[in-house]
Amino acid sequence: MITRKLQRLSNEEVLKKRRATIDGLDLCKNCRPFVESVFLDLVYIKRKEKGIDVWVAIDMIKESLIDKNCDACILISGDADFTPALDLIKDHEKEVLTAMIPWGYSTELRQKFEYFIINQEILKKCLREYKDEKKNLA
Repeated sequence: MITRKLQRLSNEEVLKKRRATIDGLDLCKNCRPFVESVFLDLVYIKRKEKGIDVWVAIDMIKESLIDKNCDACILISGDADFTPALDLIKDHEKEVLTAMIPWGYSTELRQKFEYFIINQEILKKCLREYKDEKKNLA
């Protein structure tokens, strides 16, 4: 076994690499802000986010269990904090699917719920189809 001291990229280096990836995706003006908000969100950057996860969980529970407006919930997040809400929804025989970019995806979510990973190829295909559909509607 060969071991070495673990090295980490600085936040600036990580952001630079991620921004380069986003720039290579040829995103439209509607998709780019969404992708940037997820893709450029670094765990190591000290940001304050107040209650967003709670509101998303409440909305999923309300829509699926109280208002009964849906039979399935799709969470686009890799945050394990959503597990209790998704467990509750699944316990009420609703389908639960999670999706996220490859890094920052909770092992707990992957083990408990159906999931797919949004990689560059999937994202490019989705955005190409969106652009083609938009052109056809114009």
